[in-house]
Amino acid sequence: MKLISSVNNEYIKKIIKERGAGFFWWEGYKFYQELKKTGKKSHILIIEEEEFKNKFKENVNIDCDELIIVSERVFKKLSFTNSPQGVGGLIGFFTESIDNIIDKKGNIFYLAGLQDPGNVGAIVRIADAFNFLAVIYEKNGASPFNEKSVRASTGSILRVPCIEGDPLSLKRLYEKGFNIFFLTSSEKGSLNI
Repeated sequence: MKLISSVNNEYIKKIIKERGAGFFWWEGYKFYQELKKTGKKSHILIIEEEEFKNKFKENVNIDCDELIIVSERVFKKLSFTNSPQGVGGLIGFFTESIDNIIDKKGNIFYLAGLQDPGNVGAIVRIADAFNFLAVIYEKNGASPFNEKSVRASTGSILRVPCIEGDPLSLKRLYEKGFNIFFLTSSEKGSLNI
């Protein structure tokens, strides 16, 4: 366990660089609870010093490679919210591929260039609620691993595979008989293809 109080600490700079480069940032108690439920591992767990003293003490019960306690100022620098809750961290992207689901049966959301990360996170949450097999997104749209998408998913990103796809993967899934809910930013709306 490390205690870091300076926003200029080299390790904090490294954490900021790792966001989006193989790791996504999560924060908040709801997400922390979802981590506990799913048993997923947080690469780095970061807790603000006062939160650690008041709520966690020595009772941090999620799997993590490293626990870091930081000052309020440092946590605010790491956070993407106006009122951070004092708990967050980095998780490695879950690497899934079309090949992992191609022989399964179920519904899939296909996001064709959807740009708003909040909408992407909400769709991941809907996919979780309705037991969709996966959410497939195109590189030219918002990533489900974007901080705003992760926050909007309220932990559903831990349960729903999010797979980067393209029109060829869409064709493969269609040929296999998947129910694909194709979502686009077109004013004509979504179609079940």
